[in-house]
Amino acid sequence: MKELIILYKNTTGIDRNLYEIIIATNPVKAYIDFEYYVDNNLEMQNHYIGSNCCLKIFHYLLNFTHHTHYQSENHIDLALEEFLVLEAYNTQKISYHFIHANPNILFENNITLEKSLISNIKTIPHLQSLSFNTKQDEFSFMQSRTSALTTENKNEVLNSINDHLKHHCIFQNKLTPINKSNSLTTISISKNNHNNFQHETAAKFIPFIENIIKSDENHQGYIYTCIPGKYNKNLLFFNLGGNYRYCPKNGSHHRNNPIAILLDTKKLIYTIRCKDSECNNNVLNWISIQ
Repeated sequence: MKELIILYKNTTGIDRNLYEIIIATNPVKAYIDFEYYVDNNLEMQNHYIGSNCCLKIFHYLLNFTHHTHYQSENHIDLALEEFLVLEAYNTQKISYHFIHANPNILFENNITLEKSLISNIKTIPHLQSLSFNTKQDEFSFMQSRTSALTTENKNEVLNSINDHLKHHCIFQNKLTPINKSNSLTTISISKNNHNNFQHETAAKFIPFIENIIKSDENHQGYIYTCIPGKYNKNLLFFNLGGNYRYCPKNGSHHRNNPIAILLDTKKLIYTIRCKDSECNNNVLNWISIQ
């Protein structure tokens, strides 16, 4: 594996291809190839959404007996502890190779792995069915012909989603790119029609949060969601999407680092919370906005 990584790092993006032979009689680790076509998804602000979702789903499936930790917001960090993620890209697409590196989870052969994943997928009621194309030396996931939302359950699922958004989110990612300057994407937020106190309060601070994002022309981020504090209603959590990865603790950027800006509407103070697993967020540095 070390030799593969060295080879991977020393080749150009367009030449990066990894091949792994799977023999039916040998023990195997789970691995997944994920390809994202950039030119077909130009409207997407964050090209990592699909790969992150795919990685979290497979981590969930391969840890089907231990789901309690998914109550944590760091579930993507938990997935990265067990998966080696290799990335290659060109102008048309981004390719990911997810290798499940947990030595405690090995399968007798590729057929056993196939049956295990199919069995556990069926235990998740709202996950779209997946089928396999098994060949002599590889297997891959094929697009399902069955929709996850059937006539019987679609209203229940959609109502559940809407209920979550209503109670936990002030506004969601209704974002429209309006122009680009100095490699920075400026976005406008389509506000909800709820004229409640929380929404009006959040709207007052949107320009301030956007100014923080625009303070460095290398920050190509945007406000993805705004969520009120569960216990302290004076707190607003502005979760940032896009390519904003600045860490105020070490004064630099992490490679994969979701950021949230916390703002206290009563004390008029804010802090930038880095969600990288290497950073300790037990003590936050609050700054006055005045």
